[in-house]
Amino acid sequence: MSKHIIIFLKFENFSRIVNEGLPSHLYEKTLITNDSALLEKCKDHYHHFLYAEQLSSPQVVDFVMSLHAIKHVDGVFSPSEDLVEFLAFLRKQLGITDGVVGDDAVFFRNKVEMKNRLAQDKVILIPRYCTVYRFENAVDFLNSKSSEAIIKPVDGAGSLNTYRVNLSNINDYFDLLNNNSGKYEIEEFIEGSMFHLDSIIHKNEIVFTSVARYTHSTLECRDGRPLCGYFLPDHYDPLIKNLISANTDLLNSMPIKDGVTHAELIVTPDQEIYFCEVAARIAGGGIIFGIEATTGVNVLTEGARTFVGEPPIFKGRFPQTYGGYVLLYKKKGRVKQITQSSEFLQIKGVKRADILAKAGDELNFSGSSGDVVGVVTWSADSFADNDRIRSEIERLWSLEVEEAVIL
Repeated sequence: MSKHIIIFLKFENFSRIVNEGLPSHLYEKTLITNDSALLEKCKDHYHHFLYAEQLSSPQVVDFVMSLHAIKHVDGVFSPSEDLVEFLAFLRKQLGITDGVVGDDAVFFRNKVEMKNRLAQDKVILIPRYCTVYRFENAVDFLNSKSSEAIIKPVDGAGSLNTYRVNLSNINDYFDLLNNNSGKYEIEEFIEGSMFHLDSIIHKNEIVFTSVARYTHSTLECRDGRPLCGYFLPDHYDPLIKNLISANTDLLNSMPIKDGVTHAELIVTPDQEIYFCEVAARIAGGGIIFGIEATTGVNVLTEGARTFVGEPPIFKGRFPQTYGGYVLLYKKKGRVKQITQSSEFLQIKGVKRADILAKAGDELNFSGSSGDVVGVVTWSADSFADNDRIRSEIERLWSLEVEEAVIL
């Protein structure tokens, strides 16, 4: 077996996808998970196992280093945002150079450090921003820099605890900002459309990029509104070319030479491109299945390979078709009724529908844009078909819950 890979996973379907890129008959693999059921369900994919409630605990570090002493570890991988810094720490301890290593992880997790780096290199327009150490910092920013702004955790993900503020509502966040000194930033609100660019990097070369536009703000997900995005396959269109160029410039400025990235950029009505953020992970919520439906490339499969230094499976450039995705969100309670995957598959153009709950399941909703109960993806013959397919999906979608009965 050529390499020994340690993989951190929480979901069965992700384990199966990763195994397609790193099959167990070619690689020696170790699974570390906080889902005990995964140990049995995916036992054919791995050679070594560890269950740990906290995936970044000292127990895990000790296990990895002990295993490394017996069987050299060549790579570590996880698709999870919350493990980016921990895996970077492990790579440094293990002497691994593929993926994000050591202190470089801060530039993918701390949004202020991220923007400081890009601002220093002057590779892309960046909204005005600052760290909030006390409530007055936010008020001063609104008075002097921007009358509309966004406050969000410096290490946040999934739009959790992210709010649009102005002088009329900033007092609502007095306690939040004063009680979390240095943990929030405030940045200028930029009016425009949000795009996400998902890339695969191998040996310092960006070998794949998918471009999509969110149809509305990810902040609306906290109210349970489905999040939709449309893929934009015409990479010769002037705007798409400019977005890809901006994405290339910012990734060349970031400390990553192998792996996958998910960048979000804002395009103003005047066609200016502003940076929002970039993550060293796959797109969340099942967006990867939409990318696969429109390109044939599974970013999770390829990411598992490139993060451990292996070349991509796909050969050449895969042209992207029109298409999109709808992310469907949870409600708090016991599922009474939910639309089935088979019903979505009856819609012309739909390629995949993953509904992750069934009647009787208990659900909680964090408000994160990645905390989905389902995802539906499609490909289309034209951009105009996207609206039809999206409307049919949203019309068909139904999730009814009831309060759990405590006995």
